[in-house]
Amino acid sequence: MDTFDFSYRASKSVCKSSDFLNVEYTPSLLLMTPITARFVGDPYHHIACENGFCCYFQNMVVVECDGREVFENRYYTAGDVDTFLTAIVCEHKDYAGVGSRSLSWRVGVAIGWLSALALTDRNLATYGLHAMETLFQIEEDQNYPFKR
Repeated sequence: MDTFDFSYRASKSVCKSSDFLNVEYTPSLLLMTPITARFVGDPYHHIACENGFCCYFQNMVVVECDGREVFENRYYTAGDVDTFLTAIVCEHKDYAGVGSRSLSWRVGVAIGWLSALALTDRNLATYGLHAMETLFQIEEDQNYPFKR
């Protein structure tokens, strides 16, 4: 079994997020993880992956005082990734009309977002993927204890 060094150290990125603004989402850009095999038949999981990928870039758009939208490159830390993943994967908020988001949806958003991050910081995205897999396992154990 491969081990992962969780003492992530940031390295200088070769590319900026703005270098990928015109890249269209395609599932071939998604990071691979054994977790996704469980959700292959769920069409909402695939939509969530695309939403997460696009959300990564949308969160870098800032509205200026004059109403102009400006793209600002953002660089994430391991702490930022942990905060994002915890908020997304472990969220149990009920939404009006739809209820809570399924684990399949939450994992899809996380994988899409991490896949966009991987375009500029592969090491940090890999760190995030391992953190997401841990959060997924915790969520599954807490919410589906008899599904083994």
